[in-house]
Amino acid sequence: SLDTVWIQVTGTLCNIACRHCFVSAGPKSTSIPIMTRAQVGAALEEAAALGARDAYYTGGEPFLHPEIRDLVDLALERMPLCVLTNALLIDDDLAAWIGDRFRQSRYSFDIRVSLDGMTVAQNDPVRGRGVFDRVVAALRRLAGAGVTPVVTVVEHEEGLRAAEARIEFTEFLRGMGFQRPRVKFLPLLRMGREEERTRGYMERERLDEMS
Repeated sequence: SLDTVWIQVTGTLCNIACRHCFVSAGPKSTSIPIMTRAQVGAALEEAAALGARDAYYTGGEPFLHPEIRDLVDLALERMPLCVLTNALLIDDDLAAWIGDRFRQSRYSFDIRVSLDGMTVAQNDPVRGRGVFDRVVAALRRLAGAGVTPVVTVVEHEEGLRAAEARIEFTEFLRGMGFQRPRVKFLPLLRMGREEERTRGYMERERLDEMS
């Protein structure tokens, strides 16, 4: 059976072009097109029939989809849902709507926000100028709406891999109003734009097919 279904609702369309994005998403990226409501609904129906227990919406940036609120409700009629976002489109109105769904939905509704550092100097060189301050503001809005998202951190520099960084990041989020912060550190994937920013995978880092 299928445990989890990932649906790339906005394809590779995104409002920023992170330098370490492994799917090379961005404002002008059309390599994977945006999905229609009918396509998303069909994917959810098929996944549910195969026994999927939860769904993830990703992109690109899911909140760029013109029908994203309907798509969220479409998933929550069937199974738990998590939306992966850079949070740049989360204003007061959207934060309040997310908070309502967070509390009222039959199935659990989760938000996963990307933030790759505790400072402008750590985050913005890979995610774009001004992104850090805007994401922090969005996180504060979510905290005010009673939502505790999972904040994901890509280990794009050595300092973010240290055990101390996890403790510091947790306290950093606590300072935004999250009583029980949720943090997920992710390894750097050397694909997509990351191959140009630093390097791709070396041969010794690849897995060979076992005979």
